[in-house]
Amino acid sequence: MIDIAKISGEYISKLAGAYLHATFVFGAEPIEASEAKQRKIRKWISNQYIELVHELPQEANIFSIENSDKDVLLFLKKCVDLGKSIAKEKENKFELDFAVVDNAAKSALKKLLQLEFWPEMKAVDGDIKIITDDTPAFRRILTLKNADAVPMGKEGYYCQNLGMVLKKEQNRFCFYGELEDPVEELTIPFALTFENAEAEVEIYNSCNNMTFWENPWDFLRTISFAIGMKADLPGDYCNAEEKELLPLIKEIVALEYWMELPEQELFSFGELKRLAHQYGYNNAENMFGKLETIRPRDNAFYKTVKKLIAILCQKQCEPLWREIYNKIAESQAEYPNKVDSLCDKELLMSVRNDIQTLMESKGYIGTYPDFVKDGVLNGIHLEHSYNMTYFVGMEKRAQYHIHCYESFEENDYLTIQFLCGAAFLKKDEQETDIYDCLFNAKGRRLFHTVHHYIPLQPEEDAEPDNLETSVTIAVKKAECIKLTKAEQKEYYGKLVPGWGMFWWVFLIGGGMFGIAMTLIMMLLCIITTAAFGLFADIPEMLKTMPWGLLLAIGWIGFGGAMGIVEVLAHRK
Repeated sequence: MIDIAKISGEYISKLAGAYLHATFVFGAEPIEASEAKQRKIRKWISNQYIELVHELPQEANIFSIENSDKDVLLFLKKCVDLGKSIAKEKENKFELDFAVVDNAAKSALKKLLQLEFWPEMKAVDGDIKIITDDTPAFRRILTLKNADAVPMGKEGYYCQNLGMVLKKEQNRFCFYGELEDPVEELTIPFALTFENAEAEVEIYNSCNNMTFWENPWDFLRTISFAIGMKADLPGDYCNAEEKELLPLIKEIVALEYWMELPEQELFSFGELKRLAHQYGYNNAENMFGKLETIRPRDNAFYKTVKKLIAILCQKQCEPLWREIYNKIAESQAEYPNKVDSLCDKELLMSVRNDIQTLMESKGYIGTYPDFVKDGVLNGIHLEHSYNMTYFVGMEKRAQYHIHCYESFEENDYLTIQFLCGAAFLKKDEQETDIYDCLFNAKGRRLFHTVHHYIPLQPEEDAEPDNLETSVTIAVKKAECIKLTKAEQKEYYGKLVPGWGMFWWVFLIGGGMFGIAMTLIMMLLCIITTAAFGLFADIPEMLKTMPWGLLLAIGWIGFGGAMGIVEVLAHRK
């Protein structure tokens, strides 16, 4: 067996990562698995991490055929344990070296050691200011006092082998590592020193300065994650309402960031389970209970979460989401809007006024950031909702919503995200808002997102900002209106897919349908023949039936039709 002491820390970390990845994928501890499963796990790791296997030096070639499957996995587990031990030693050394630095600054310095890309650094009177955390709920700024040898102008460079120590002979702290130029692929070592460190935290409304992604629960998890991060900061930055909501917030976060949970411990969803029970959502309640019996690192946990989120995104579960969102929004009411606090006031007011004017010209009413328009949807349209394609149209009572979410990155972009929703209401159905459009109502509710980026420091040859185009696209997406080719290119970044998508749906979807239909017909014929007592005729019947023709009809008929539908739906 290879001596683990001869392997560098870099490879120990990579091998440990491979083991942990396999643990998640296979839903079991590899060293505790059966021999057959260990063989599969080893083969999977060798294929998944083939580049790592090939780059391992001879003295670290654990994947040699001379080593058994169990030996390989035991060694990888040793890498995991050793990695934890090394990390613990570094933590202890850090705490000893930085004993004179307060806890707030120490926490920010630890975050600095986790950098993947070199951040923007501002020099202020001999000090260096670095934004270590920039979330919807807070911004943390680290100040390195009396710093020198600072790598300036290296924003976006890859960070490697970062460390931090006290240089006793100089009585200064040293932050060292390597920066890799992403273009030239040159490695640049650095060792900046500083006298002391301070940290300050700016608090913001977590429900604003937000980016919406896939579904309302993803949106809720993003808000909750930022509040949870704030709660974990050294100090007391949460108000009374947030502290009361923290158990619920942590459960919401666990639905997305389960890999951050303790490795061997089960997680309780007591608050969410109680709320699901309160609303009579028995299916969701049972699945929360099921999650409590699965270790978060197991693949089964991830699969169950996906099924649970699909249930919670259904229209009938909207009241539960609204109760949680309203409680969190109320807890944020006392905090300022991040964009209002940081963005240029004149620019922000100009953009908001322009959007207000443009939306009114499109027939929408309301005040920025919320706009609504009542109308009808004539004709038949193809639209997507929750990975399904629906025929919608002939709606006499349609309500279109557009909500503007702002986000701001200092010295980079002001981003306006238009959240576009459509609600097709029945005669006695109450009017809706944008959040109502986010849930799966089997085509009765639709939503899309449109992003508009405003560079704060535009380049000389950059194209002029065209807010009107973005607003037009947002309106068309809300109202199920086909985009022009120019608008498609602006929205998708390219012209929408055509024959490539058709052939994918035709071959995969059509093939699966054709095979399934043929097998079902075969089973029905067997059952029918047997029902008349003609068991001896079954083989002859199977020979004479035109199974190939049935397969072709199912494949071509269904696959061709669905391929055309998908192409037309995506051409919007």
